[in-house]
Amino acid sequence: MAQFRRLREYKMVTADKGRVVFAFVLMGLGALLAQIVLLRELMVVFSGNELSTGVMLSAWLLWTALGSAILGIFSDRIKGKTSLFSSVQLVLAFILPTSLLLARYLRPILGVPVGEIASLPQMIAGIFFLLLPFCLFSGFLFSLGCSLLGEILGKEARSVGFVYAYEALGAGIGGIAFSYFFIHFLNSWQVILLTSALLALSSFLLAKKIKPLAVLWMCFALAILIFYSGQINLISKGWGWKGYKVIASKDTIYGNITVITNGLQMSFFENGVWNFTYPDPLTAEEAVHFALLEHPSPKEVLLIGGGVGGLVRETLKHPSIRHLDYVELDPQLIKTGRRYLPPQITFPLDDPRVRITYTDGRRFVQRSRRVYDVIILSLPDPTTAQLNRCYTREFFAEVKEALHKEGIFYLSVSSSENVIGHTLAQFLSSIYWTMKEVFPEVLVLPGPAVRFLGARSQGVLSPDPMLLVQRAHLRKLELRYVREYYILFNLSAERVHYL
Repeated sequence: MAQFRRLREYKMVTADKGRVVFAFVLMGLGALLAQIVLLRELMVVFSGNELSTGVMLSAWLLWTALGSAILGIFSDRIKGKTSLFSSVQLVLAFILPTSLLLARYLRPILGVPVGEIASLPQMIAGIFFLLLPFCLFSGFLFSLGCSLLGEILGKEARSVGFVYAYEALGAGIGGIAFSYFFIHFLNSWQVILLTSALLALSSFLLAKKIKPLAVLWMCFALAILIFYSGQINLISKGWGWKGYKVIASKDTIYGNITVITNGLQMSFFENGVWNFTYPDPLTAEEAVHFALLEHPSPKEVLLIGGGVGGLVRETLKHPSIRHLDYVELDPQLIKTGRRYLPPQITFPLDDPRVRITYTDGRRFVQRSRRVYDVIILSLPDPTTAQLNRCYTREFFAEVKEALHKEGIFYLSVSSSENVIGHTLAQFLSSIYWTMKEVFPEVLVLPGPAVRFLGARSQGVLSPDPMLLVQRAHLRKLELRYVREYYILFNLSAERVHYL
C-alpha cells in the first residue's frame, strides 16, 4: 500500500513537473516573440530610428529586473504557487495583444503628427510606458517559477540556471519559428494572438480554479486569429495614420511596408519612413531628369531605390539608355507597387533594358563590375543609421569607382524652396563638403529638394540651364514639369547664388 502511494506521488510530481516545464518553455517563447513583434512595431512608430531599439532593450531589462526583484520577494511566501503562476500567465496572455494595440496608437497618445519624427523624450516616455505591464509580470513570473519548481522537486532544483535553461529553450524555439515561418506567413497581430493562445493553454494545464477563463480566452484568441486578424490588423494600423486610410501593411524580413491613401494620392512607407507618393510626377521627374540631362549621352544607369514609384519610367524616356540597373532592398515594395499602382507606372519594370536586383544599394555598388554613366541615389533623407550609410565619404568613394571617366553621381535631400535656416544650412553643407572630398567637381542645384551632383572628372557638369533645355529638346522628352520654363526658373543665377 505504501509502495502504491509512493508510486502515485511520483506520477503526480512527474506530471506537475512536465506541466511546469512546458510553462517555462512558453514563458521564454512568449517573451521572445513579444520582444520581436513590439520592437518591429516601435521601429515603425519612431520612423525607423535605430535608437528606439536601444531604448526598448533598456526598458525591457529594467522593468523585467524590477518585476523579478521587487515582486519576486514574495515568491517564497506565497501559498498556491501553481494557481498564481497560471493566473499570471493568463494575465500576460491578455497584456500581449493589448500592448500591440497600444503600440499602434502610441503616436496619437504622444501627440506626434503623421510624417513627423518623434523627439527623444517622446520616444523614451512612450517605450517605457508601453513595456511596463508585460515586463513587470514577466519578471515576476520568472522568480515565481524558480520558487514553484523548488516546491515540486525540492530545494536543490531552485537554481536560477535550471529555470533559465527552459526559458532559453522556449526563446530559441520562438526565434527559429519567427525567422523561418511567422515572418513569412503571419502578420504581427496573428503572431501575438497565437502566442496569447499558447499562454492561455499553459494556464489551462496548470490551473484548477480558472480553467474556464483560460479556455474562454484561448478560444477567443484563436477565433480572432482565424476569422478577423486581417481586418483588425489593418484597422489598428490606421490608428497611427490619423486622417489617412491604410489599404495595405506587410511585414517582411526587412521591416514593414505600409500603403496609405488620402483622396487620390497613395503613399508608400518603409518602417514608417516615407518612400514615394503616387501620383507625384513632379518629384519623379526631378529625381531623374536633372541628372540625366547633365550627361551628354547617358547609356548605362544605376538607380538605387525609388524605381517602382515612377523613376524607372522616367529614366527610360531618354532614348540613349541601353541598360538600367535598378536596386531595391525589399522585394515586397515592388510586389506591393505592382498590386496597387496603375500598370503604366509598373510596366516599365519589365522593360528588357531594366535589370532589378534585390540587395543593399551600398553592397551592390561595392560588388558591381559594371561602370555607369549616371548613378542616381533615390533614398529617403538620412534620418536613420541604415540610410545614413549611403551619405558617407566612404560610400561616395565607392560610387566614384563605379562611374565612367565622365560619369555623374546624383542625390537629393529635402530642403526649403526659398529660405534656408541655420540647421538646414549645416545639413546641406555637410553633404556638400563630404562630396567635395571625393569628387573633383560638385554642383548644387536649388529647389524644394536640393540636388547634389558629383562628377568623376572636371569640366563635366554645367550650371547653365539653357544647356539642359537644349538637351531636353534634342531628346524629345515628353515631360509635364521639368521643361524649359521650370528649368530656367529653378536654375536661375539668383537662386543658385543664394544656395
